[in-house]
Amino acid sequence: LYIHLLPGYSGSTFTTPSLGDAVPVRAYDVVSQGALSFSVGGGNQATVSGINRTRYPDDTVVAIVLDRPVVPADIARGGTASSDSVESAKGNYAANAVDGDTSTRWCAANGSTGHWLTVDLGSVHTVTGARIAWEFAGHRYGCRIDASTDGASWSTLADLTATTSTSQVQTLGFSAATRYLRLTVTALDSGCWASVRSFEVYDRPFFDPSLDLALG
Repeated sequence: LYIHLLPGYSGSTFTTPSLGDAVPVRAYDVVSQGALSFSVGGGNQATVSGINRTRYPDDTVVAIVLDRPVVPADIARGGTASSDSVESAKGNYAANAVDGDTSTRWCAANGSTGHWLTVDLGSVHTVTGARIAWEFAGHRYGCRIDASTDGASWSTLADLTATTSTSQVQTLGFSAATRYLRLTVTALDSGCWASVRSFEVYDRPFFDPSLDLALG
């Protein structure tokens, strides 16, 4: 993890956001390679101190070494996916939603709500959330995520039926021990169908890889 301290940042100490379950084990100045003092707080936030801002005040880069990647792996990728409906004429099968390729997608055979997509994780996992990439940006897709350990009895983990978001990517946090996750499309803008480019599932806390750690 690299932190870029810009000219507008005058401090010699800074604290990172929460790093999920990744634990900082070392901090150092990238140019000098000199070790820096740090402490670890709640949520594995790292507070680094003793940074020399006089040598390169316009361009100071600090590195924090972690005991694991901060971005968790998608445990649904390559899993067995099924759905109640598929636009087979265009090849938009359920497996496309978990193939790791957002140029492919699952799509239902019509524009009705209530269509669902299920992924089998292969065994029971303690999951922490999911990320969904819909076919289009700028449209509202309402959904519900249910979980099951046996594929027969289901419980709801998250319900975004009433969402007002039009973001193409939706991230949902929850906690459950489950083998199967079912995404049901419960609301659609006019002209949209149940269509998912990516259905990702995680078993570690989220850290947003787009977070800007250039300070100043």
